[in-house]
Amino acid sequence: MKSKEWWRNNSETWLKKMESWERADKGNTKHFQDEEDFLFNEIVTSDKLKILEVGAGDGRIIGRLSNLKQTFSIDINPELSDYVSQKYYNVDTFVGEIIDLPFKDKEFDLVFTHEVLQHIEPDEIDKAISELLRVGKEVWCMESWRDTKDGEKVSDSHCGRWNWDLKKRMPFYYDFYTDWGQIFIKVK
Repeated sequence: MKSKEWWRNNSETWLKKMESWERADKGNTKHFQDEEDFLFNEIVTSDKLKILEVGAGDGRIIGRLSNLKQTFSIDINPELSDYVSQKYYNVDTFVGEIIDLPFKDKEFDLVFTHEVLQHIEPDEIDKAISELLRVGKEVWCMESWRDTKDGEKVSDSHCGRWNWDLKKRMPFYYDFYTDWGQIFIKVK
């Protein structure tokens, strides 16, 4: 099974995991909350008004932004997109793939991903990055960083996780490594 097939067909598994995190003390998931808070604060304080989250999952980040910005989300999983539209009524939701985004060129002031590109398989990563750059005037990506080679498969979870050297693959203008092992990249 390809990674995208896992994501397309496992909304129940993903939502149960998110619900358990919300009920938990969050001690073991603090870095996820730190990442989400960081992205939220960066976006809220930016001048970007029309925002798209690609691979929004259960909509935790885009949902928090939905009363402050014009917000859109897209996910490969129809049930997750439906969940986001029901939970966050100010988010316009779409179903689609990162390699074929159904939007006009430069339609959004900001397109962002959070822990999405690591699940894109080697035969689709360049197309995925190209699509992000096509629809966004600016693109922000936050991904786990491992000291491995570009394109190396680092895990079989969710049918695959790969390490991508985004600094090599994207025309970035700003990047830094967080305390929790993430690389954050901004691209114009």
